[in-house]
Amino acid sequence: MRTIIVGGPWTGKSTMASSLARRRGLSLFLCTDTVKQAGERALSQGALYTPSKFDDDWSGASLWVATTWFTRPGPFVLEGLAACRALRKYADVYDTNTPPCDEVVWLRCPRHGATPKHVSTGVGVESIMLEMLDNWPELAAITRQEL
Repeated sequence: MRTIIVGGPWTGKSTMASSLARRRGLSLFLCTDTVKQAGERALSQGALYTPSKFDDDWSGASLWVATTWFTRPGPFVLEGLAACRALRKYADVYDTNTPPCDEVVWLRCPRHGATPKHVSTGVGVESIMLEMLDNWPELAAITRQEL
């Protein structure tokens, strides 16, 4: 099973990824953040992070995820802010309608601690996901939204 978890900041992506990976017997999950971006959370979650050369390059990070991690056979659980952009880049790079995963979980409601900047970033994720789901029926068919 290959699962991608998308959502804005503070929606529970890392917590869900860690839990799913554990339940599926995976020793770690994949995170589109770098260690610097993840901060103290990086020390405790059991994730493999995007290389640090992408600390300030979301576009490069999402392309790297699309061409490196999305091409893995799985199983994997992948999460992060760049996940939705990586899905879009995957479709563009490989010119395919077939998603690189078996399921997408879209977490849409920020939990505790969301700042106005977090909410604004979440609006960007929402915009990208809605556009992709409108234009990519195969992705829409495997996407589960959690409000």
